[in-house]
Amino acid sequence: TIEISEQAVTDYYNTQSAIFMEPAKVKLDYIELSLESLKQKIEVSEDKIVARYEQMRDQLTQPEVRSASHILLTVADDADDDKVKQKIIELKNRINQGEDFSTLARDFSQDPGSAEDGGNLGDIEPGFMVKPFEKALFDLAVDQVSDPVKTQFGWHLIKLHSVSGGGTRSLDQARDEIEQELKIDLAESQIYDMTESLASIGYEQSSSLLPAAQQLDLKVQTTDWFTRTSGEGLAAQEKIRQIAFSDQVLNQQLNSEIIELSDNRVVIVHLNKHKPAEQRPLDTVRESIITTLKKKKGRELAEQEGKKVLSSLQSGSDTLDALSEKLSIPLVDIGFVKRNSVSVDKGLLNAAFRLAKPVADKMVFDGLSLNNGDYTIIELSKVRV
Repeated sequence: TIEISEQAVTDYYNTQSAIFMEPAKVKLDYIELSLESLKQKIEVSEDKIVARYEQMRDQLTQPEVRSASHILLTVADDADDDKVKQKIIELKNRINQGEDFSTLARDFSQDPGSAEDGGNLGDIEPGFMVKPFEKALFDLAVDQVSDPVKTQFGWHLIKLHSVSGGGTRSLDQARDEIEQELKIDLAESQIYDMTESLASIGYEQSSSLLPAAQQLDLKVQTTDWFTRTSGEGLAAQEKIRQIAFSDQVLNQQLNSEIIELSDNRVVIVHLNKHKPAEQRPLDTVRESIITTLKKKKGRELAEQEGKKVLSSLQSGSDTLDALSEKLSIPLVDIGFVKRNSVSVDKGLLNAAFRLAKPVADKMVFDGLSLNNGDYTIIELSKVRV
């Protein structure tokens, strides 16, 4: 219902001019060197790929992995080794006659780590087991059970379940990986040399980026407008924004020094354009001013009307129920609340607990403006301690 005059809008615009300042903005020209961009330009010869393949052959060979189970019979210090050996031979004979290896392992194996799982040891690579065990295992064919094997742990029967790995990747299989590694190696050496050259040319011919771009066959790129506090793309990085508004770049209009970024990137920047801070035109902020003034005026009117209501309640000429009905404003019955209640506005709650306690069942009233501009009437009817 509030109307705001054009004069009020103009007065607010003039008195609060600092609010409507458009911050200074700049555009930058820049040259970027990155490991990734250099890598894309590099061609690697077949000879170099083959030579690196030969160097990497050991790395490209996968160890043979064998999945196996075993039955272990331990030999105590005072035990007869021949008796234990005889028992493991008997178990081997039972397996040869068709009994299940895993069942016998669960019943007889004395390896606490594998017995309950039928003697399963999982995948085993070379060097993982003691020598006698490993030799016997890697001599077996799939599904074959070894003869009794003696180690420092006792007597074993070993069963091989499967074999995987053990091959060397071919040149064709490893070509892409090798080529990328070679490109990275070459790009890393190039980026160092080119960064040194870029820094040198940028310093010696500091009024422009074009000499460096031409000599190093690089492209000069340009950012969008950005401010001291925010930007996109390259200007999303605070380091870039700080340098852009530095005396060297903004005022002297010289090339920056080399700026190191993440992901193996470096840039050098130069001022392209500068927009000084300026006040935004009234037409562009008129609606926001009207909204602000309406809220301000609305808060004042709500407080004026609220205080009239509060006065009639405190004088006893009206009740809260009657006023609620007459003004068509809902009455909210909160009931009893504690100081730490989270269901009630904090400001309202604090105001309620500052009120004097009702005497002889006579209501106590107060009013306050809330943060959103509403004016609230409080009726305190009872206090429990």
